[in-house]
Amino acid sequence: MALTDLLNQTCTIEPLTGKDKYNKDSWGTPVTGIACRVEGADITLRRPDDEVMVVTQTVWLLPDTVVDGDSRITLADGSQPDIFNVRDMPGGDGVKFYRQLMTGAKR
Repeated sequence: MALTDLLNQTCTIEPLTGKDKYNKDSWGTPVTGIACRVEGADITLRRPDDEVMVVTQTVWLLPDTVVDGDSRITLADGSQPDIFNVRDMPGGDGVKFYRQLMTGAKR
């Protein structure tokens, strides 16, 4: 089974481009219809700065998907969880096979 067979959902990703004159986040052009797979999770993580995040979803993406921790993701249900972590996951040959996002809410 190919990775693309498992990515049976879609999401939208917008890059953070800066702050507006009111110091609110400003977003770039949304990229829609990105193939993904979203699965529920229940993990509590603590960052080095003591910020706590409750991970409620793990999102798998194709390895060439452009996304970082500052991006905004909109899932198929319309939710926009915070992105806590972006990891490149290797296949058995060591080559990047997929990208994994851990998303959820800050506490």
